Amino acid sequence: MSSGSHFSADVSAWVKKAGDQSDVFCRVFCSEMAERVVMRTPVDTGAARAGWQSSINGSVAGDAATVTLSAAQMKAGDTFVLTNNVAYIRKLEYGWSQQAPNGMVRVTLAEAPSIAQHVLAKVTSL
Repeated sequence: MSSGSHFSADVSAWVKKAGDQSDVFCRVFCSEMAERVVMRTPVDTGAARAGWQSSINGSVAGDAATVTLSAAQMKAGDTFVLTNNVAYIRKLEYGWSQQAPNGMVRVTLAEAPSIAQHVLAKVTSL
């Protein structure tokens, strides 16, 4: 998994490539990333999957049910954060569940470059 600063640099480069579609890129990219993390979260009681919350620039934007809708509010330069306060979320991320032995966040972050390329192709053809 890349470090936070490296990931930020990658996102900045992708936003720059999106040009005048940078706001659209941010919305679609954050929505896709967040949806993948949420949907990869193992379900037993449903608490972990329901525990995801998103924020934009520090303001809580939504819960798991509205994470992709909240990403639709993004603009280039905004900071989108996806968090989960369920006590055992770290255990789930590091293999506690056979449903997601490789985690949810790390797997999705590893896919970020291919997701970004797909989103870039989509938004720059508009």
